[in-house]
Amino acid sequence: MPTSVEICLCSRDGRFDRDVMVAAEAACVCAANHGIGCELAVAVDQYGVAPVRNRGTAAFLSRDHGYLLFVDDDVILPEAAVALLVQAAVRHPGDLIGGCVPSLLDGRRPYVQVAPVGGMGWLHEWPESDVEAERIGGGCMLIPRGLFSLVGCPWFRWLERYVEGKGLRALSEDADFCNRVREGGRRVWATGAVRCGHKKQIDVATLIGGEM
Repeated sequence: MPTSVEICLCSRDGRFDRDVMVAAEAACVCAANHGIGCELAVAVDQYGVAPVRNRGTAAFLSRDHGYLLFVDDDVILPEAAVALLVQAAVRHPGDLIGGCVPSLLDGRRPYVQVAPVGGMGWLHEWPESDVEAERIGGGCMLIPRGLFSLVGCPWFRWLERYVEGKGLRALSEDADFCNRVREGGRRVWATGAVRCGHKKQIDVATLIGGEM
């Protein structure tokens, strides 16, 4: 499975928790042990997550790696994450692949940032296998190089619109990216084999249950 992955650690303030850095470094070493070239990079932009991802994408495209793996500055990768994500990419060539990142609804209800195809909403349990999704979270997102030319620049956008009587509504940069990937004829997948940690006030993964 000869390929190469650039792990881009994303931050708006340039501060990375030690646990996040150590986990990313371990995932890179594990990838190399599986014959996958892996390199760490950092993207920082104080103006928001979409500019951070665009900055990381531009730097990635100046190099020769086959995949870009975005990891947010509060997401903890399992050691085998890169190898497992690449295996999923081989099963679904040319498609967008995500690991499973837990989060909180309303600051208290745990869920997984995977919305399966069919309008079921977010998952509330870890998936057991690959799940085709309408959208996935950007905190652990493996992107084949060719998808960037498919969606075009700006690759990531934070879209806002005003709805009369309801106020401002936003479409996040990861949801918009997933939409454009699917509109371009590719599919979006999340692999249940990659269960990330997510450090908010606590590691949300502990609320979902089970091993990462």
